[in-house]
Amino acid sequence: MTMVQPIGHAVSNSTSRSDEEYAYNIYGAMSPINPTGTRDDEPFIGNLRLASDPVIFCDKQECDFIFLEAPVPSNPEIQLADLATWQPKIVATDRKIRISTTCNSYPVTSGGNGTAAEITYHQSRSKDTGDQGKIRVIVAAGTGRTIFMTDTSIDCGPGCSLVTALETSVNDPWFDSCNTTVGPVANATMFEHRVSKYVRFLAGQAIALQGYSLSSSTDGTSTNKQHQVYPAQ
Repeated sequence: MTMVQPIGHAVSNSTSRSDEEYAYNIYGAMSPINPTGTRDDEPFIGNLRLASDPVIFCDKQECDFIFLEAPVPSNPEIQLADLATWQPKIVATDRKIRISTTCNSYPVTSGGNGTAAEITYHQSRSKDTGDQGKIRVIVAAGTGRTIFMTDTSIDCGPGCSLVTALETSVNDPWFDSCNTTVGPVANATMFEHRVSKYVRFLAGQAIALQGYSLSSSTDGTSTNKQHQVYPAQ
């Protein structure tokens, strides 16, 4: 896999990067409707699976995405027109992608109500430390929001993306900095089994992608930064 097609997009080789970035965010937003299992429940190669079974299995440190296989219909026009009589057998493969995220969270001391162009935060979980950091905020989203931010020109290694988040609040705002690594496909034996570094890089920052970079940020400079705003959780 070397690219992701947006939903409803005609299959072509002319899909822009903006189209892809937006598609990553949309597919990610849809993912919570899919069930998630625990790492102990991962299927073995050849295990029969239902379409309703989870394909993502997680513990507290990381998740595995398990690839499935199904036979290609011999007569697609007839078989796909009547799915009641054609039910493909779906089996688990031994191919998987491992996803891991590490985060650091810091209490915000000023600008955390969602209206400021810059925040100041303690570079420790303790509010008693004197070490402080500052960061520009892409958008004034108001209080009670989580602003996810990323810079598409920065990566932290193969398949690794940096995403930051500001949890805005009047009383208790927090700033989070996270690295997400989407690994290569384990046990891939064909070119078609592989997922490119480019796809893995964008997948790791999908929660913050919107499909276009800001032409100007709150400090008036051109950037490669993108953001998405979600209700506080």
